Amino acid sequence: MIDERRLEVRELGHAVARELASLTDGAWSADAEIRYRGLDLYGPNGERIAILTDNRPGRVEIYGVHDLAAARQASPRLESPTITVAMNRGAATVAREIVRRVLPTYRDEMARGKAALAAHRDAIGRRDAVMESLVSRMDNPSRPSHWQSDHKAAAMFGTFGKDGPRGEVITNSDGSRMHLEVNNVDPGLARELLDVIRKHS
Repeated sequence: MIDERRLEVRELGHAVARELASLTDGAWSADAEIRYRGLDLYGPNGERIAILTDNRPGRVEIYGVHDLAAARQASPRLESPTITVAMNRGAATVAREIVRRVLPTYRDEMARGKAALAAHRDAIGRRDAVMESLVSRMDNPSRPSHWQSDHKAAAMFGTFGKDGPRGEVITNSDGSRMHLEVNNVDPGLARELLDVIRKHS
């Protein structure tokens, strides 16, 4: 059962979404039902603004929510101002406070996060292109395996049999550095692999 405070936050959130639509010239929507302490508002360009019950009665806590995948790649970490507003000031005032105090920094940080994520995905693509070119020059290659952390991604490749060539291609998140390690390679294959590296460097 929804308590009275959470019900008030839900009603306020829906009203704020309508006000934001008129203030920002774009459609905003809100979660149909409250979750945990509040609900999220969704803007026309991927914005996600949380409106939650504050510890102090009669106030709401508001901040921008960043995409988790983008946040993992951005450095330094993405920021979003957190504000509190008295509910009795009304939806129009709450919306204006969001536009004035939250959206400018939040949208700048959103753009930075999107750029970091795009750079990371491009780095993964170039890493895989290197790996696939290397594997194409090997006899009886095994299936490549991949692993990834917040700051780097690797692809391991090789051939069946313990004495065959094998190696690893590692890139950092933004693709500015790439590391290649290959073992058990004869001179002819080594020259081919160097050509691959030069092509993708």
